[in-house]
Amino acid sequence: MFRQFSVSSLHRHGGDIFEDYLPELRGQRAVQLYKEMGNNAVIGAVLHAVKMTLRRVRWFAVSQGTKDSEAQDFLDECMDDMSLTWNDFVDQSLSMLQYGWSVFEEVYKVRRGSGKRPGPPTANSRYTDGRVGWRKFEFIGQDTLAPGSSWEFDEVDGSLRGLNQQPPIGSLYKALPVSNIAIPISKLILFRTTTERNNPEGRSILRPMYESWFYVKNLVEIEAISAERLGAGFPVFYLGDDVSKGATFDADIAEFRKMVRNVRVDEQMGMVIPFAKMGQGMAREGGGVLFELVSPPARGSISFSDIIQRHEKRMAMVGLAQFIHLGMDNIGSQALADVTTDFFQIAVAAWADAIKETINRFAVDRLFALNPEFRMEDHPIIDHSDVANPDLKVVADYINKTVGAQVITPDDRLEESLRRLAGFPDKDETTAIQVMTEVDGEGGERVSRKEKAKPANQPTNQRNQNPVAQKPQEPPTPTPRQPMRASEDNMNITEMLAVLDFAEKFSARAQKDKHHEDDKSLKMMEQAIALINTALSLRQQPAPQPTIPTIQQMPLPIPIPIPSSNVGMDDKFLEKFAEVFQQPVPVPPPAPVINVHVPEQQPPTVNITVPPAAPPEIRVEVPAPAIEVNVPASPAPTVNVAPPDVMVRNEIQLPHEVASRKKVVRDSMGRIDEVTENTRYQ
Repeated sequence: MFRQFSVSSLHRHGGDIFEDYLPELRGQRAVQLYKEMGNNAVIGAVLHAVKMTLRRVRWFAVSQGTKDSEAQDFLDECMDDMSLTWNDFVDQSLSMLQYGWSVFEEVYKVRRGSGKRPGPPTANSRYTDGRVGWRKFEFIGQDTLAPGSSWEFDEVDGSLRGLNQQPPIGSLYKALPVSNIAIPISKLILFRTTTERNNPEGRSILRPMYESWFYVKNLVEIEAISAERLGAGFPVFYLGDDVSKGATFDADIAEFRKMVRNVRVDEQMGMVIPFAKMGQGMAREGGGVLFELVSPPARGSISFSDIIQRHEKRMAMVGLAQFIHLGMDNIGSQALADVTTDFFQIAVAAWADAIKETINRFAVDRLFALNPEFRMEDHPIIDHSDVANPDLKVVADYINKTVGAQVITPDDRLEESLRRLAGFPDKDETTAIQVMTEVDGEGGERVSRKEKAKPANQPTNQRNQNPVAQKPQEPPTPTPRQPMRASEDNMNITEMLAVLDFAEKFSARAQKDKHHEDDKSLKMMEQAIALINTALSLRQQPAPQPTIPTIQQMPLPIPIPIPSSNVGMDDKFLEKFAEVFQQPVPVPPPAPVINVHVPEQQPPTVNITVPPAAPPEIRVEVPAPAIEVNVPASPAPTVNVAPPDVMVRNEIQLPHEVASRKKVVRDSMGRIDEVTENTRYQ
């Protein structure tokens, strides 16, 4: 059950992969060919579109299972504390699209801050918590793998164990005694386009483009040759009888052949003919040389441009990037552009998910394993934002329809999602502005956005185009006003003194000025002053059973507005002020008196029984006596061993080194491949 009987079905020879049937698409030859294909305009546009689209994606840490904010912050810090940016790392990992695979070596560091520190040199870090973080993900170029032993496989089941890197010429590793660097799989992050047959080299997306690329490359060259040779005309020489036409190397016809092959339309175009022109001048009949540029034949049924364009469209189709050709031929519509762009964005999102899964499986798990203070079961992972934002107009229409049909109820989480979708900042309660929203169909009732929306008979924000007559409603029955809150009913002495001081100042000024004959306001103010004095006297007079309530118990129907001393008061304010204090004050009923008679009781009798004490226990510790024993020294015994008789039968001579020779074998590039040492003995 736990043993594997099958082996890998990967076609390989040693450390090289032989999956492709074309020899030029295997190993390092395939790497060089795919590098050349990447210089094609269409292929380069497809790869560039994928990379630039993923550049817009944000990468961040998210929690799974338990909400461990400390572990999530630690993962975010590790992503921003490397020697290269995270987007650069993702950009390099996308080289797997061109070559089929990309591989990185994980390098860690201990986060001990930056600057000089005692001890061995360590990598700089923004943090000083002593945890283990990522230093960098070192990219291993596809063309640096050792030919013949690129990959290391398990001989039992064929699983991948590592790779062998051959340092480039001129690197720091040229002085090492070994020619290849072996890197185990435990330190590698391997990105592949596909895991079919567990092939570590995957399958390049340029592989289906190879046929079209081959035709385009050759047809473009043929088209350029045609434009160069046939642009001005087809060169033709007419040779007379006086021109030697033999087969020898010094015959005149050989030179004219060279001339007709080398005719070019460029800045050095020209020709010198050391013969008379045939049919004119000093040339006799049938003699001389004539050179003409014959017009090319009429355009036939073959069009290089159409063939090249057809193959370029096929290459873009393989990369799901057909939209790059829209508009070039005056063919296409906006709907077609949207559909093709959607397919491309879906493909890019799939590549982003593949990168995310590989990082979480082979990088994040190892990181948290090196930091045992965090949980391994449900540690945070790395995730990415959406590749493309949806059409906000479509989203807004969908929200309006679902909310209007009462399928979705708006809440704070929906608002946060919409803000994040549109790229708006988070909501700030301190600067929020009350936006009035029309709720009913008639447009009369409006409520704040913070209040719960009431169901409307008509669609939201839409006038009722067909009003229906309704029966007249009876006026509502007035209800008595309820007492206000205690915080509004109570009025402390300081506020009352302020009102009293203001009223006295107003009364004194009114008596001083008296510009009018009506002293109604003056009388009302004097009554208000008398009421305030009465309230103050009632508050300051203690009474165990008050019959007149204090000012805190007086329910005031409205709060008392206290204007500033530099603002005048009109008759309405005075009438309202007097009305407040002239209302009858309800007197609460007196508190009932309850007499409780407690009969006298005799003091309780407490009997305490003390048990007899146990006899004390006495312990006496007597130290053990010290006993010394003197043993006299005795002489060491004498042992006599008689050796056996040994007889030498033969004499043996050991060989000694006579000469030593070293043999150095070098490869085709002059590098040391093998060193053999031979030693001769006598």
